[in-house]
Amino acid sequence: MFQILMLKNPIKKRGLSMIQRLCYLSSMTFWFFPIPRLIFMLAPLTYIFFDIKIFVSNLDEAIAYTATYIVINLMLQNYLFGTVRWPWISELYEYLQGVFLAKAIVSVIANPRSPSFNVTAKGLTLDNDHLSELAWPFFAIWGALFAGGMMATWRYFFEPGVSNLMVVVGAWNTFNMLIAGAALGSVAERKQPDRHPRLMIARKGVFHVDGLKIPVAIDNVSAGGCALRPLEDSPSLGWKIGETEGRLWVEPMGEVIKDETIPITLKHVTSQKGQPLYGFEFPELKAPEYYVLADLMYADSDALPRFLKSRRVHKNVFAGTWQFIFWGAAEPFRAFSYLRKKAHEDAPASEAAKAPEIPHVETTILRKLITLAASKDSPAPAKPVEPGAKVA
Repeated sequence: MFQILMLKNPIKKRGLSMIQRLCYLSSMTFWFFPIPRLIFMLAPLTYIFFDIKIFVSNLDEAIAYTATYIVINLMLQNYLFGTVRWPWISELYEYLQGVFLAKAIVSVIANPRSPSFNVTAKGLTLDNDHLSELAWPFFAIWGALFAGGMMATWRYFFEPGVSNLMVVVGAWNTFNMLIAGAALGSVAERKQPDRHPRLMIARKGVFHVDGLKIPVAIDNVSAGGCALRPLEDSPSLGWKIGETEGRLWVEPMGEVIKDETIPITLKHVTSQKGQPLYGFEFPELKAPEYYVLADLMYADSDALPRFLKSRRVHKNVFAGTWQFIFWGAAEPFRAFSYLRKKAHEDAPASEAAKAPEIPHVETTILRKLITLAASKDSPAPAKPVEPGAKVA
């Protein structure tokens, strides 16, 4: 957006109405937020270390005006967006973005005609706790703020002539430290063994194993596996991790998948609300089995809205503030423990998951899909696809 602002300034473009120019400018100038955000983070240090008075106020005025504004603003944000954004998270989000977006703004100003775009790696596994490679600027800023807090305390108690303005600026610096501390928790990445994100679903099926047919509920699924709960009380099943394998039939929700099944292998066993929850993984699948997996993941159109609704939990201002203070105070300890252990150097680097080979196109289910679509959308019967014919 900043490149467009410099190279195709909407103010100078012909054919745009005034409203259109304002809308384009609004979208483009929004990305200047890293500059005031970083000024807000670092401004207290100018007074603490160099006695440059950017903010002039006594303690009573700060409470009467600044603190009142912050509290009212926080209450209004929580009232409007409390189910999707907890208190203070917007400040954390903008700070995390601003550190690197400020660098991007400078690079665009230096060379606006040389854009670059980095694709985020997908399908990664994090086998060990480690620090992100982007962590060092956040350690540097937190260290500067911590040093500022120590200096402000020393100057207030031991330096003659220091006024209550140091208390106000010190409180401002402490608030910045909490944001920077929570940011250290964001770049101190915990291990994440799951390669694929899981989707909570509510499906039923039958697990065919050792000649038995066991009715099961399917609680969640991903591209790599699913979690099952037996629906009937039964004695010890005797399933062994890595050895128990069978095939899963899923109660169909559409008209394409009927009797097809998908192979699964037991990977781990956990407990949920006092009941065993069995985690299965999908081995290498054949072409028709991908259709069963697609039906399991995407046939229930309400699964994703239910998942999003479960995450939209409102947290009031007091609980959200306490949570943020806890993160700001505790997360630096975790981040520095990762730094001390040099987890990002000693632990094996996370490798991108090997992309599965594109399966050979199976025409049996494709013919079923084509016939089903033709019977619904066209009065004339569809011409069947000949076996062995190439399908685009």
